Amino acid sequence: MKAGKLQEKVDQVHGALVRNQVWVYVLLFTVGLLPIWVFRYVPSLDGPQHLYNAHVIIQLLKGSDLFSEFFRINEVVVGYWTGHLALTFFHFFLPAWLAEKFFLSAYVLGVVFSFRYLVLGIYPEKQNLLVCLIFPFVFHTYLLMGYYSFSLAVIFFFWALGYYIRHVDSFGGKEMMLFAGLVLGVFLSHALVFLFFGVAFLIYFVATSIYSLVDEEQKGVWKTIIQRLWRVAVSVLPALFFWGVYLRAVMGINPGVAAAPHYKMELVKFLLRIRQLVGFHHERESPAYYVLFGLLVLLCLVVVFQFIRKRRKGEGNWWELFDGSYAWVFISLLFLAAYFFAPDRISAGSLTHRFGLFFFLALLVFLASRPMPRWAQLLALLVVFGVLGSSRMIHGIFLAQLNEDIS
Repeated sequence: MKAGKLQEKVDQVHGALVRNQVWVYVLLFTVGLLPIWVFRYVPSLDGPQHLYNAHVIIQLLKGSDLFSEFFRINEVVVGYWTGHLALTFFHFFLPAWLAEKFFLSAYVLGVVFSFRYLVLGIYPEKQNLLVCLIFPFVFHTYLLMGYYSFSLAVIFFFWALGYYIRHVDSFGGKEMMLFAGLVLGVFLSHALVFLFFGVAFLIYFVATSIYSLVDEEQKGVWKTIIQRLWRVAVSVLPALFFWGVYLRAVMGINPGVAAAPHYKMELVKFLLRIRQLVGFHHERESPAYYVLFGLLVLLCLVVVFQFIRKRRKGEGNWWELFDGSYAWVFISLLFLAAYFFAPDRISAGSLTHRFGLFFFLALLVFLASRPMPRWAQLLALLVVFGVLGSSRMIHGIFLAQLNEDIS
C-alpha cells in the first residue's frame, strides 16, 4: 500500500474513532470495571479495614451507644478522610460488598475524567485520543492493595491543577475559593499526595512564569506573576495549615526514616515493567506492561523528533521548553529522581514506588498534551486496549480464586 493510501486509511480510522469517542470510553470503562462487577467481593489488603471504618462512622453518626464506648472521630484533621467519607456515603444505603463496588466505579470515572480535564486545559484538542493512556494506570498497585484514600487523591491532584490552568488568567475571588476547596480535597485524601501536588504546582508555576517573562508580546508580566502568586498562596493556606498540624501529630508517632531496600538496577527493572501497576502476579502481568513502557518511550521519541524538526526549520524557540506542556517533563523528572534517591519511609512507608507511579502519571500528562501524529494515537489506543484487557483478565483470575476462599 502506498504511503498516501496508508495515510488516508489512518485518517479515516482516526476520524471514525474521534466521532465515536463516547463508545471508545464506554468500551474501556467496561473492560476496566468488569472484574469489579463480575465477582461478589473485591479482595484487597486494606479494603476490608476501610469498609469496617465506614461502618463504625455510620454507627457513630446514628448515635450508637455501644460504638460510642469504643470509638470516636479523630480530633486531628487527617489526610485520609475522603476515602472513608466516600465509602460511608455508599454504605449508608448499600451493603458493604456493594458499597465498595459503587465506590470503585466512581473512582475509575473520577480519575479518567479529571485526567481528561487537566489535559484539555493544557492542550484543548478534543480529537486527541491519547487521553485514553490513563486507563491502564487507573488500576495501579495501590488501588489493588486497597489504599483507597491515596488512590482518590489522584483525582483531586489532576482536578486542582486542571482548574488552576483553566482559570489562571481570571483568578478572582470565586476562583480562589474553588481552587482552595480542590487543594483541600488533595490534603483530605492523602497528605503525601498533597506534598506531591505542592511540588508539581511549584514547578509548573515557575516554568510557566519563566516562559511568560521571555515572551516579548506580553506586557506587565512581573505584576501578573506577583498577583497570581499571592492569590495562590492565600488559596492554599487552609490546606497547608491542616497539613502542618497533621504532620506534627503523625511524625510524633512514627518519625522513622528508611532508605529504599532496592539496588538502583532493581529500580530500573521495576520501571521497565512498570512495577507500579502489578497487582497479583509479576510474571503474568509484566509482559503487557513491558509493551506499555515501550509505547511511552516511542511517544517520547516522537516528541523529540518533532521538536528537533521544528528547530531545524527555524520555527519556535528553546523557551518553549518552559511552556504549560513541557513543564510536565520537569515534574516527571523530579518524581523520577525521588524514585531513585529519596527514602522509602518517612513516617509512612512504600514511598519509592509511589514516586514511580507519579513519575508515570506526570509523563502521561505531558504526552497526552502534545500534538501527536494520528498513527501514533491509533497505536497508543490499540496498546491501551490490549494492556487493559490483558491485565484485567489476569486480575479476574485471581479475584475468582479469592472469592472462592472468601465464600
